[in-house]
Amino acid sequence: MRAIFYADWINLRGSLRVMLLTPAAFLAWALAIGEPIFFCVSLVVMGYLFPNTAFSVEESTGWNRLSLSLPVTRADVVNSRFVMAVLIHAVLAAVGAAFVLVHAVLTDGTPELADHLAELLACAAVAMLLNGVQMAAAFRWGIRKAAYLVMGLIWVPMLACMFARICRTAAILLAPYVLWLIFAGYLNIGIWLLNG
Repeated sequence: MRAIFYADWINLRGSLRVMLLTPAAFLAWALAIGEPIFFCVSLVVMGYLFPNTAFSVEESTGWNRLSLSLPVTRADVVNSRFVMAVLIHAVLAAVGAAFVLVHAVLTDGTPELADHLAELLACAAVAMLLNGVQMAAAFRWGIRKAAYLVMGLIWVPMLACMFARICRTAAILLAPYVLWLIFAGYLNIGIWLLNG
């Protein structure tokens, strides 16, 4: 199992530059619009995407076939991925909480502090729940079908948030993500159908 954790670390190191530049862009955007929770949610989404990225990199490099020749089971591979996801979520949630605290102190936004921290915890809990569902589905049907399942699950809260008129700003900010999900779903289903 240590070999699997090492492979996850190598995968993480390979995408570390992107994982540092992306939050920097979201941080600038969150500061520009004055919504610290936007940065926190982007961190949670990054944490959610890690297992998908790790499985995809393994598949493209052939490590998934090599790992099955090791004295580990498929359950060990999925469990190591889930443990790594939990660690990444914990680190990113801590970074998000630190940002919310610093933002509250600098902008005298202490009245919203509890709300922002509760929103961060709720987002992290939903992401961990989705990771758990995806890991169980990946163990049962493979990562591709699990990704389709979770992509379908993401649509429900996204559309509910957009059309419930809870927060107009959130709905506007979710519009590009919905378009991206449509395009990603189209590409994934197309590839799946072409591969038979």
